[in-house]
Amino acid sequence: MKIAFMGTPDFAVKSLEQIIKDGHNVLAVYTKADAPKGRKMVLTPSDVKVCALEHNLTVYTPATFKDEAEVERLKALNPDLEIEEMEELLG
Repeated sequence: MKIAFMGTPDFAVKSLEQIIKDGHNVLAVYTKADAPKGRKMVLTPSDVKVCALEHNLTVYTPATFKDEAEVERLKALNPDLEIEEMEELLG
């Protein structure tokens, strides 16, 4: 199955890992952009982004899906399924 995965919170990593383990074709992973963390405000990727990159998956970090170009990019992937595991949707 071709899947577009959308998630940022750390709990979404387990779902992404299971989807990969089950042999599904993850076309792309959408997550929030790297955010400053800690006292030194170091830009840090989400746990989902780290997991996706470890598995050599394509990662997109759009600021919003209100941008028609982002919607078209997602449509062009032509996924069989979109999975959203976010505390809130982008944008």
